[in-house]
Amino acid sequence: QVSRGDGGEAEQATDASGGKYVRYTSEQVQALEKLYCECPKPTLLQRQQLIRECSILRNVDHKQIKVWFQNRRCREKQRKEWCRLQSLNGKLTPINTMLMEENVQLQQHVAQLVTINHALRRQLSSTPSHFRFPTVSLMNIYAIVRLQHVPIPECRS
Repeated sequence: QVSRGDGGEAEQATDASGGKYVRYTSEQVQALEKLYCECPKPTLLQRQQLIRECSILRNVDHKQIKVWFQNRRCREKQRKEWCRLQSLNGKLTPINTMLMEENVQLQQHVAQLVTINHALRRQLSSTPSHFRFPTVSLMNIYAIVRLQHVPIPECRS
C-alpha cells in the first residue's frame, strides 16, 4: 500500500511484514544529505529545526528523520569498511599468489625427494647384506671407543 503526497512529499509504504517505511523524494534526500555533511548526528532540536526550515520535509516526522540519519551513518560505516577490505584485499592478493606459487614449488621439491628416497631404498635393499653398514647408536659408539681406550675429545663451548 502506497500513499503519494503532493508536491515532493515522502511516500508512506508498507513492506511485506506489515511494517511502515518512508520513501523520500530526491529533493528530500538532497536536503538530508546536506545536513548530514554538516552534522552526521543531529540532535532532536536540530532535526525539528530542519523540518521547520525545509519546506519539503514539513510532512516528515522527526522520528523518521532520526531513522534516516541512523541508516545513513550505518551505510557510511559499511562503505568505509568495504573500502578498507578492498584495500586490504589488494595488498593480500599478490602475497597469496606468491605463496601459492611457492607452495607448488615446494610440493614439486617434496615429490622429487620422495622419488629419490624410494630409489635409494630400492638400491639399499638390492645391496648384499655384508656390504651394508649396521645401524649404530651414539651410545654404542661411545662404548666401542671406551673399550678401545681411545680418548674422547672434550666438547668446548
